[in-house]
Amino acid sequence: MTYFINLKKLGVKSTVLASSIALVACGGGGSDGYYNTDNSSTTNPPNSGGDNTSTTDTSQVATHLTRDLQSASSQEIQFAPDNSKVYLAVKALNEDNGGIANKNIRLSIATNEFGVSSTNSVVATDENGVAKFEINVPALAQAEGSVQLTATVDGTSVSIPYTLNIKKSSTIVSDYRINVTQGTVLNLPNGSVDVTATVTDAKGGIKANQSVTLNMPEAMRGKFIITNGAATQQTNAQGEVKYTLKASSNFTSADLATFAGKSETLSFLLVDEHKAEKTATADLTFKDTSQIVSTLSVIKPDQAVAAKSTTPVKIQVLAKNDQHEPLSGKEIRLSFTKAELAYGVKLNMNRTGFVGDLFI
Repeated sequence: MTYFINLKKLGVKSTVLASSIALVACGGGGSDGYYNTDNSSTTNPPNSGGDNTSTTDTSQVATHLTRDLQSASSQEIQFAPDNSKVYLAVKALNEDNGGIANKNIRLSIATNEFGVSSTNSVVATDENGVAKFEINVPALAQAEGSVQLTATVDGTSVSIPYTLNIKKSSTIVSDYRINVTQGTVLNLPNGSVDVTATVTDAKGGIKANQSVTLNMPEAMRGKFIITNGAATQQTNAQGEVKYTLKASSNFTSADLATFAGKSETLSFLLVDEHKAEKTATADLTFKDTSQIVSTLSVIKPDQAVAAKSTTPVKIQVLAKNDQHEPLSGKEIRLSFTKAELAYGVKLNMNRTGFVGDLFI
């Protein structure tokens, strides 16, 4: 009774506390101990990372964030191409703008019609204080769209918003340059020609591993082929893609008549590492060489030619095109030159060449 009287002096109602003591004494309804509700809770030990209340070291307290959008090669980009993966790099900084490692950054993506998602919702910052989120951007039905993202230091109110602007790949113009061989001529029906596309950056630097596609005009499709690979190729270490073109095996004499002496425009599409695009064109001219003399072979007589002889000497000349086929109906001039004399013979040749008589 004296105990309760002393409690009254402290302003405590004896009946309530007596009930509490009774419960503890009998082991029912009480707690195993007391809850510590101050900020030094052992659930967040110092220097454990995560939120800002877990450490007394101010250099480890994130006060603000920065962010930028990057391509797979870590270059900063302004737009996310559709049907691609891009990366949001979020940096946690202290009040002195120093990067903070081992901070958990949480990314939230507003509900969107495009289906944009992140591979991970929480990423820890690296030794430079940067956490990278891989963002999956599906193909768009429309030309462009935008989605709101928010990065937050997990467990704190330190956050930063970001508007992810998306564009269809075909609407983003590449900063790279594509230069294509101009003035090429394809000899028909059996010749071939190389057309080279070279990709460089804005400063002229070589760009390897860039995708280039050759598109032939409708008139050429099925009539001409690329003999050294597919229409879409990657630039080599010199930033080049070489296409070798020739007539297909089903190229007919009618096709020859259609293309000979005419030109068609080839189109080249560059899709760079950022999914941005640029086009270039080049004209290809077709030349019928089937009736053009490419080589002349003089068949010498078996015996020496006697000076001042009245005996005729038989001279044979064989004319061929660039496919080594003999040509008929071609006018050939044969000339023989001495110090004072020059003789000319003008004859028509037959299928295998011509035979003429030369008098010395």
